[in-house]
Amino acid sequence: ARGVVHVAPAGVSRRRLSIEECERLIACLPRGWHDAGEVILLTGLRIGELLALTPDSIDTGSRVLHVTATRGHGSRVGSPKTASSRRVVHLTPRACQLLEARCTLTRPGEFLWPGSVTGAAADAMRHAKKEAGLQIRGVGWHALRHAATMLMDRAGLPLRASAQQLGHGAHTAMTMGYGWAAEGADVARLDEVRTRHAAPGAPGTVGHAESRGPASGAPGAPGPPPPATG
Repeated sequence: ARGVVHVAPAGVSRRRLSIEECERLIACLPRGWHDAGEVILLTGLRIGELLALTPDSIDTGSRVLHVTATRGHGSRVGSPKTASSRRVVHLTPRACQLLEARCTLTRPGEFLWPGSVTGAAADAMRHAKKEAGLQIRGVGWHALRHAATMLMDRAGLPLRASAQQLGHGAHTAMTMGYGWAAEGADVARLDEVRTRHAAPGAPGTVGHAESRGPASGAPGAPGPPPPATG
């Protein structure tokens, strides 16, 4: 509200990373977590929502994923954060490719990324921040979700399409009933915008090691699943 000053909690940074900084962060994630970072950047998922995904969550034919759960501390599985967080998320071609490859490495019913928010995922992010020179207090996996909103804005996504992707409020309810095909096409533009703005060697670009795929030349194959620690 006007005249109200919002103060960040003590010790928490208000600074958000740029898309370019997030690309650097993703490039420094340990093997097995690069694809997790890319998927969050291209979908706006929360880290707990990403860690709750199983092969059954992904529909590559329709190029969507279903958010029906979240994983919290200690790998506990619970309901999504809010009612609007339970949603269908459209996938860009790149995100669909990454998730399809991850599904081939995962048995039915198992999580696509083993480990917990406070265990393996937190360790991977700490490693990336150090390697990228971005050891900013308060910055973590959620920075990639914030960058996703900037990417959607650069791609010109309608507000309600962005809200649906992110699971935000009343716009989600409105979008559930209208415009699915158009919004799926809109979301596909994120890949193009990201490639145009990404530095050479960033994930998802030709110069990045994990984007070149296996010797067969198939692009985008992720590394082996991260260890199931935490």
